[in-house]
Amino acid sequence: MRPDCVSVTASLLDEATQRFAPLFVENAEYRDILLDYCSAFDTIIGGLECTSFTVDVDEDDMTVSISLEIAYTEIVNEGVVVELKDKLFAALMERAVSLEFSKGGGDTSIVKFTFPSIWERAKRKGV
Repeated sequence: MRPDCVSVTASLLDEATQRFAPLFVENAEYRDILLDYCSAFDTIIGGLECTSFTVDVDEDDMTVSISLEIAYTEIVNEGVVVELKDKLFAALMERAVSLEFSKGGGDTSIVKFTFPSIWERAKRKGV
C-alpha cells in the first residue's frame, strides 16, 4: 500500500519540530491547516496518474514543500487541466507561497508546492 501524504507529512513535521526546538515551536493551527492540504493532495494523488510524491522541510526558512510527479499526459490534456482548475489542484495552488513546474523522469512532470512555515519563535520565559 502506498503511503499517504497526511501520515508522511505528520511524521516529517514531528521530526522537524524536535530539530527546531527549543528556539521554535510548532503552531498547532498551522499544522492542522497543512495536514488538511495533505488530505487534498491524497485525493489528487488518487485521481491522477501520480507516480510519486515527496515532502520536504527547508531547514533555513522552515517552509514545507510537497512535490507530485505526474504523468505528463495528465498535465497537458486540456480537459484534465480545466477539470482540476475548478477543484482541489487550483485551491492548493492559491494557498502555496510558491509553485514550480519541472520535467521529471521519462514522461512525467513535477509540480512542487511550497507552503509557509508552521513554526514560530518560542517565547522566552520571563519576557
